[in-house]
Amino acid sequence: MSQFDVAIAGAGLTGLSLTAALLDSGLSIALIDPRAPTRRSFGLTPERDGTELASTVPPRVSAINQRSMNFLRRIASMPEHAAPYTRMRVWDQLGSAQITFDAADAGVEALGYIVPNDAVSSVLVEALDGAESARFHAHEITSCGRQDQSMRVGFEHGDPLLADLVIGADGGNSAVRQMVGMRPLRRDDGQAALVTTLLLDRSLAATASQCFTEVGPLALLPVSTAHPELASIVWSAPAAEIERLLALAPDEFCQAVTYCIADEVGEVLACDQRFSFPLRRQFTPQFVKPGVVLAGDAAHAIHPLGGQGVNLGFADVEKLVELINAELLAGHAPGDGRWLRDYVFDRAPHNIAVATVMEAFNLLYGQSNPALIFLRNRGMRITDSLPLLKMQIARLASGMF
Repeated sequence: MSQFDVAIAGAGLTGLSLTAALLDSGLSIALIDPRAPTRRSFGLTPERDGTELASTVPPRVSAINQRSMNFLRRIASMPEHAAPYTRMRVWDQLGSAQITFDAADAGVEALGYIVPNDAVSSVLVEALDGAESARFHAHEITSCGRQDQSMRVGFEHGDPLLADLVIGADGGNSAVRQMVGMRPLRRDDGQAALVTTLLLDRSLAATASQCFTEVGPLALLPVSTAHPELASIVWSAPAAEIERLLALAPDEFCQAVTYCIADEVGEVLACDQRFSFPLRRQFTPQFVKPGVVLAGDAAHAIHPLGGQGVNLGFADVEKLVELINAELLAGHAPGDGRWLRDYVFDRAPHNIAVATVMEAFNLLYGQSNPALIFLRNRGMRITDSLPLLKMQIARLASGMF
């Protein structure tokens, strides 16, 4: 039976970045996922046929803030097709107020970068190429529990392995979380998100936009510096509304988006294939146990409003690596568990605060009460008139606080 210092379940962005960040620690690492991560190189060569668009942009992209990008550069490299946004604009379709944030005012290079998830995975896989301390196991985990002083991880096929520490980075439906008895608090209110790429009649000018529409928040994200008229969108709404939007013909969908954004962003000329996924928010109150810790979506999954989910995952990874390396310097094994409380005290308050703010905004802007519409627009105008407050919000959004 193989023995490792750390077993990481999940080869998504959290698991891959954690493995890459631990390569220099001297630990032996097992990275476990049924599907082997691969490097993918792709070019952005959009083609338009009327209102139909073949953008070649992958449907899933992430808004990676400046702090997370700095972290990726340290452990890997700058992902391909990372489109920076230096300005952020937010407005209410049911009102006349808007607020803007600028990277220069916050003293940062960019507020963030819009990057295809495949591009982030690729640079992390490249960083792991040839690493002697990390070994990939293409297996599905079927059991995870204590065996003497170690954690035993079992598979449907193949021999089990032992590890001093198991890190569950296997997403919102974490098998590790379930197997070790960590129970998440879930919220499912019938919301879903639609994602696609649009072609606009003008450049986005490195500006990320958020429109609170009548049915839910619509984010328009600059996805290419070479093609600044391309926008990746995430539209959150009740599942029935998302189904209606998916069923529209391309020209009708373009008109529906234009109706929401024309005055601020411009006209939608064409749209790519549309996809959707359910929105299920959850938080695991107890995300550490002796020999086990959760990170990323396995510990918390939040509303996509604000695009902070992936950044919370990278922040989890940074703190885990910091604490594990400190334990090693003190002569302790990572599975000793002396540092687990510090991880909880550091990450839980921040993750809960971000999730709460996202939920509050989603609920506030999901109301059509005239009094609430007036108050939220009034609040937006006041905030936009306070430069120091806007600077602090911009720094929070960029992660550089």
